[in-house]
Amino acid sequence: IGRTATATFPLGVDASAPVSSVRPSGAVVVRDGVLYAASNLTFAIAATDGPAETGSGVQVRFYALDGTGLNAKGFPTIAFGDLFPIGGLASGLHVVTHAAVDQLGFAEDPVATRIFVDDQPPTPITVTGFGRWAAGGPGILYGAPTATFAASAQDAGSGVATVQVQIGDGPLVPYAVPLTFPDPGAHALLVQATDLVGNSGQAAFTILTDVTPPVSQ
Repeated sequence: IGRTATATFPLGVDASAPVSSVRPSGAVVVRDGVLYAASNLTFAIAATDGPAETGSGVQVRFYALDGTGLNAKGFPTIAFGDLFPIGGLASGLHVVTHAAVDQLGFAEDPVATRIFVDDQPPTPITVTGFGRWAAGGPGILYGAPTATFAASAQDAGSGVATVQVQIGDGPLVPYAVPLTFPDPGAHALLVQATDLVGNSGQAAFTILTDVTPPVSQ
């Protein structure tokens, strides 16, 4: 009949590899390129492949954990599936090496993401005196009525988020300024520190306010 028809189809040229990342199941703290996470979190390997009009789409995501699963060229070989997130990591530093491959076979250069699993509370928790004071036995401090005492904590993992104190039977309140114990006698002091991923620890102290001068014989 001699009739012809034409059609126009959009053509997307995919010349780039996808980009992968580690996606935690909950909140983490990122410091100096390290993801600090609580021990109950799991991790997924996510990936994207450029704009929808040009990217062919992600075909597969690979990972290796602490070197296990890397081939001789340093490329991860464990295929990641959404039904089996990475979890159950022991306390301490881990390295997840990940990469993605798109539908055309373009492979991402492997990326190493460092994860620090923090399941330890802040330690040590300390109380230090200023002015006229002296250290006694473990957890015992002596002070004059004018002495002041400061509470502090350290954390080798995610870092200290809060320090709280409780004096006697009083409420647990945020620590803000040095503490004073002007009344004579023994005073119970509880210090609680919490790190940035929610681990908490406590330490108990006794402050003995001494108003009696020594007697020579």
